[in-house]
Order: sequence, then structure tokens, then C-alpha cells
Amino acid sequence: AFSLGVGIAAALASGNNSSLAGSGAGSLAINLVSNPVRSRIRNSRGANGSPGITADDVVVTASDESFVRSDAGGFAIALGESKRTGSAKSAAVGVALAINVIDASTRGVEADFTTDLANQTVSSGDTVLVGDEYDGGGTPGTVYRYIGDSDSTINLAAHNYDNPLLWEEVVDRDWVQATIKGSDIETTGDVLVQAQSTMQSEALGMSGALSGSMAKGTGTALALSGAGSGVYNFVEQSIEASVKGNSTITTTSAGDVTVQAIDSTETISDAGGVAVAVAASTGDAGSAVSGAVGVANAANWMDHSIRAVVDHSEVTAAGDVEVNALARQDVNSDNDYRVDALAFGVAASGAGSSTTTGFTGAFAGAGSVATNQIDHMIAADVTNSTVDAGATLSVTAFDDVSIRADSGGYSLAIAADTGSGANAAGATVAGAIGFSLAINEIGVQDEHSVTATIDNSDVSAAGDLTVEATSEASIESLSIGAAGSGAGSASGSGLNLALSGAGAGSYNAILHSVEAIVVDSSLATTDSGDVHVIAVDASDIWTDAGGVAVAIAINKGSSGSTAAAASGSLGIANADNTIEATVNAYLQD
Repeated sequence: AFSLGVGIAAALASGNNSSLAGSGAGSLAINLVSNPVRSRIRNSRGANGSPGITADDVVVTASDESFVRSDAGGFAIALGESKRTGSAKSAAVGVALAINVIDASTRGVEADFTTDLANQTVSSGDTVLVGDEYDGGGTPGTVYRYIGDSDSTINLAAHNYDNPLLWEEVVDRDWVQATIKGSDIETTGDVLVQAQSTMQSEALGMSGALSGSMAKGTGTALALSGAGSGVYNFVEQSIEASVKGNSTITTTSAGDVTVQAIDSTETISDAGGVAVAVAASTGDAGSAVSGAVGVANAANWMDHSIRAVVDHSEVTAAGDVEVNALARQDVNSDNDYRVDALAFGVAASGAGSSTTTGFTGAFAGAGSVATNQIDHMIAADVTNSTVDAGATLSVTAFDDVSIRADSGGYSLAIAADTGSGANAAGATVAGAIGFSLAINEIGVQDEHSVTATIDNSDVSAAGDLTVEATSEASIESLSIGAAGSGAGSASGSGLNLALSGAGAGSYNAILHSVEAIVVDSSLATTDSGDVHVIAVDASDIWTDAGGVAVAIAINKGSSGSTAAAASGSLGIANADNTIEATVNAYLQD
């Protein structure tokens, strides 16, 4: 999916007396994507206990390889000129907004049943779509997932789906599912059940504004410009690979069984806003004033469920058995980070006059915010099942989400009055502000967990038996705020004032749980195999923040003049990192 929006505007005004020029340009590029992907084998059983499927290999894969991009640009220019008397005024505004939304309403999810059906046998993980007119309990138009411990025969047409002990609402999100359910399969080779997302969501927004005014007579020259960009990626996905519903899988001849869910989704947001304003007054009297504001905001929000599940089933493999839930970067990716946000705002303002009286002022403000918020549930589960591996057996949950946020706000304002002489007087003022924020959050808005579990199951392996949960989440952030101002005059009296302020903040947090758990299960190894239950948190954060401000005021009046010059600047920066982790590895009866 690709969307492009570009807005361009220009205005020019020139007159002997007053002139006024104004222009505005804006664009919106938006993608709304719902792309459920499902591959499954369901209810495939043979007669008299024979397999429903016999083959060399069985492969069930679901893959989302979507590429989503939105680009937006808004650029405006305005120029005004007054040749004799009167004022010259100009204003330009440029705005750009780029948005990608990737999720799915529950209507995009293929439910297993509907409330139009009467008595049906449902298993853990089965889904039911509640009809629009249904009033027996539950929200019409919503999909519910059965979470009961055992199979049950239920009258779906007269049932309360608000019961939290039996049902959970399916969260609206994009689905990638690979499933073997209620089936008996026998192979001489391998069985692979894999759900994978390598989706990329990219958004770019750039805006620019330029204004210029010149007054050659006795009037005021005024130039104003503003530029702003917003870029947003909203991504919700569920990637699930499962064997469930009392399925039986048997491999011979060293065949492996692999059930794995892989999330390699990447999101990139880049936003920039640049504004320039210039005002000049060249007559004997009058003022020159300019103002520019440039802002940008780039943000990525990701909420994913990555699950690999063997539930209420029996798996017997001559080779290895692997149940893997993996959040990792794709080996073919060219990006340095899986989630990346860049925002910068730039503003430059200049005002100049050669008058002997009047006001000369230049003001500039620039700011940016770059934000990443990540909330994932990564789970590899063997529950209520029997699993026997002729070689090794592993249940693995792994997270290497890497995110970066860079932001910058840069402003410059210069005001100069070249009027001179004993009677020359006036004020010259320049002010500049630059700020930036970079924010990265993992597990702050919602739970972020990495879990490998064997629960209420009988598990055996000839080789090593491993239950492992690992997090290698990483964050990098950089924020810079810079402001410079300069004011100067050659007049004999008046005030010359330059002020600037700059601030930068980088705030990062990782709040998550990493757990490897064996509960109410029997574990057995032969051939000198070992049992490993491991939980590792290797997450890290790197951050930098800097605020720089410079202000200069100069008066070059002759000796004995009454002119005053003053300047002030302030630069501040703050960086804060937080890692709070719950890390557990245990076996419990």
C-alpha cells in the first residue's frame, strides 16, 4: 500500500503602497490496512483411528510480507514588497501529515463459529463471532476466544460470552495464523507450522515555509512563516502458530516438528518542519519584524501478540521438536533498527532595517518530538499436551526488539539596524527558542512479556530438553535543542536585546517480564540429555541529550551614545533511563 500527498502554494505581492502576500499548503497521506492471513489444517482425521494425512512432509505457513508507505509534503512561499509608502506583509504556512494504521476489526478475523449455531464442541482457542442482533451476553459484532481448560459442548445460540472464566474478547489487530487443529498427521519427514510477519510500515512527512517582506518607504515590513509535520505508524498484529484441538502429529525417519511464530515487523517514521522568514525596511522610518516556527512530531506505536502453541494435543517426533515464539529482525533487513523515529524542526528568522527610528525584531521557534511505544506479548507454550522428541526438545521465547528515537530543534534569529546618526534611535530585538524530546517506551502503556511455558503436560526427549525465555531489547535515543540569537545596531540610542533558550530531553523505559516456567508437568530425558530452564534479561539503553543556546547583542553607536546592549541565553538537557524487569525461571509441581 502506498499513498502520496503533496501541497505547494506560492504568493507574490508588490505595490507602490501597501502589499500583502499569503500562502498556505497542506497534504495528508494515509493508509488504513487490514490484512488477516490464515493457513490451516482442520478436522482431518482418518477412519478407524488412522491418520487423516500421511505425507513425506507437511508444511503449514502463513506469512505477511506487506509493505506500507505514506509520504506527505506541504510547501509554501510568500513574498511581499512595498515600493514607496505603506507596509509590506507576507505569511506562509506549510503542513504535512502522514499516517499508517495497520490492524483489523474483528470482522476481519475468520471466526471458527457464529452465534447462529446451536450445540457445538469447542476447544481452547476456538473463536465465536457474536451476531449483530445477539442479546444473550457479549458485544454484538465482536469475536470471543474460548479459554476453558477442556473441550465442551455449548449451545452457541444461547450463551453468555461475557463470562471471563470461559471467554476473552479478541483484540482488534492484524492476524497472521498457521494452525493444525483437530487433525491426525503422520509423516516420514518434517512437520512445519509457521506464522511470520516481515511487514514494513514507513511514513515520511516534510513541510517548509518561506516568507519575505521588503518595505522601501516609511511602512512596516512583516514576514511570518510556519511549518509543521506529523508522521505516525500504528501497528497491531497477532502472529500465531499452533497445534491444538486434540491433534496428533507423528514423524518417523528422524523427522522434526517445528511450531514457530516469528515477528520481524519494522516501522520507520521521519518528520521535518523547516520555516524561514526575512523582513527588511530600507526607508527613512518604519519597522522590520520577522517570525518563524518549525515543528515536527514522529511516532511509532506497536502492540503485538506473538504466540507458538501446542495445546491439548500429542506430538511424537523421531527428530527434534521446537516450539518457538521469536521477535527478531529479519536477516534480509537493511535497517539498523526495527523501530525508528526521527523528527526535526528548524526555524530561521532575520530582520534588518536602515531606518533612523522604529523597531527591528526577529523571532524564531523550533521544536520536535520523536516517540516509540512498544507493547508485545511473546509466548511459547506447551499446555495440556504430550510431547516426545527422539532428539532434542526446546520451548523458546525470544525478543530482540530494537528501537531508536532521534529529535532535534534548531532555531536562529538575527536582527540588525544599520541606521546611524545622532538622532538615530530604535529598538533591536532577537529571540530564539529550540527544544526537542526523544521518548522510547517498552511495556509502559501495556504489558510487555517474554514467556516460555510447559504447563500440565508430559514432555520427554532423548537429548536435551530446554525451556528458555530471553530478552535482548535495546533502546537508543538522541535529543538536541539549539538556539542562537543576535541583535545589533549602529544607532546612537535605543535598546539592543538578544535572548535564546534551548532544551532537550531523552526519556527511555523498559518495563517487562522474562519468564521460563514449568508447572504441573513431568519432564524426562534419555541418552544423557539435560534439562535447562533459563530466563535471561540482556536489555540495554543508550541515550544522549544536549541543549545549546547562544545570544549576542552589539551596539556600535558613537562615543557618548545612550544605547544599551543586553543578551541572555539558557541551555538545559535531561536524560533519564529506567529498566524494571521481572525475571523468573522455575519448576513447580
